[in-house]
Amino acid sequence: MTGPADSRRDIMAFDLGTRIVELRGARGLSQEALANELGISRQAVSRWERGEALPDTENLIALADLFGVTLDELVRGSSPEPEMEAETEVAAVADSRSKSPDESPKHRIKAIGMALIFVGMALIFLGTILRFSNLAPFGGSSVSPATNVDDLPPIEREEVILADGVTSLDISWPAGQVSVVADGTDATDGSIRIHEDRFDRESEDALRWEIDRGTLRIYADPDIDYIGGTSITVTVPYEAFVWLSSVSVEVLDGSVNVQGIVPAALSVAMRNGTMQVDNVDVAKLSIEQGAGEAHLSGRFGAVDARIGGGADTVLTVENSYALSISAEVASGRLTLQLPEDMGFTVTRQTDGPGTFETGFPIAYDEAGGHVGDGATVIDLHLGEGDVVITPV
Repeated sequence: MTGPADSRRDIMAFDLGTRIVELRGARGLSQEALANELGISRQAVSRWERGEALPDTENLIALADLFGVTLDELVRGSSPEPEMEAETEVAAVADSRSKSPDESPKHRIKAIGMALIFVGMALIFLGTILRFSNLAPFGGSSVSPATNVDDLPPIEREEVILADGVTSLDISWPAGQVSVVADGTDATDGSIRIHEDRFDRESEDALRWEIDRGTLRIYADPDIDYIGGTSITVTVPYEAFVWLSSVSVEVLDGSVNVQGIVPAALSVAMRNGTMQVDNVDVAKLSIEQGAGEAHLSGRFGAVDARIGGGADTVLTVENSYALSISAEVASGRLTLQLPEDMGFTVTRQTDGPGTFETGFPIAYDEAGGHVGDGATVIDLHLGEGDVVITPV
């Protein structure tokens, strides 16, 4: 429910947006050109002109300077009454020759202009207070408590995409939470669903998707500079994995959660954040982990892992079935939890002071490598990182 303060703000935003459109048109500027002059995004200018948002004080002053108008003329438009009063005062001063130089028409008009500027800035400041406060209307006797932004429900969006014909899934997201889960219920209707929860109400809707030669690509609009407080859940019907050959997820900063999927290949990359992959059955698993922690469990035929985000980086791979593991550990700690009864052969190439430990009986060959007696081959390339192999 909106109150009088919200209505006044909406009217002010609409009137100001109309004036920005008029002044921009008079200057022959496009939205893009105006945005470049102010050093902001074109979407911000568009939201001002549609009355969806108000410029802050710094941008209001910059707009007034750019358009050659006062703040009051920008915020409130032309005001005939002050002009009439100014003309009357100028005429009175012209007829009176006994006035001092400081009371000349030029000084009076300048004083009036300065007063109007201060009034305009006061209105802007008051509007900002009303925007972030849930205040009672002027003259009211009560003040309602401010609403906590964290308590507001997220802005939700859902996309439904027919899975038939989709052979691979590629997700690339700059910041936030990304989840990929399998749905074995009958309510899927054979459709892949993308559910977005946008908690940051100031950021813009950035979710985009397209299907290119069988690949469903889910990504963020590259024209939007800031994306934060966003959670995306991609639900794939279980029967879709019959023709889904690969799933790729890349998140720069945030978290990745993958549950219960069974594509032929799974690739997950994280620059900074947390990664959780559970109950996954894939023939080939590729992992790239930067700073943060990652835990993976399931049945993986071949594992290709690369970590190197620093000493605090931790990657744990719990594998119930492994034929080959290739791990490049530049820095951080890699823990491989493997079945005790499978047996394995380990080769190691060390480029730095990294260490290797194992809870299994391991013999040494003449060249200094570690040799086991199983069919699983583990190829390690160690820099400054550490590797530990323990029974699952």
